[in-house]
Amino acid sequence: MISGIRHCGKSVLLIQIMKKTNRRPLYLNFGDPRCERKEFTISKRHI
Repeated sequence: MISGIRHCGKSVLLIQIMKKTNRRPLYLNFGDPRCERKEFTISKRHI
């Protein structure tokens, strides 16, 4: 889990980790006001 205040380089760190590990992360931006709505659904996804 990567967390921190706004504009502190989280996305840059995430991109670097993705390049080194060749894995697809799950990225949720909790600072986004759309996350406050109940528009999310739970689905089964195989990675």
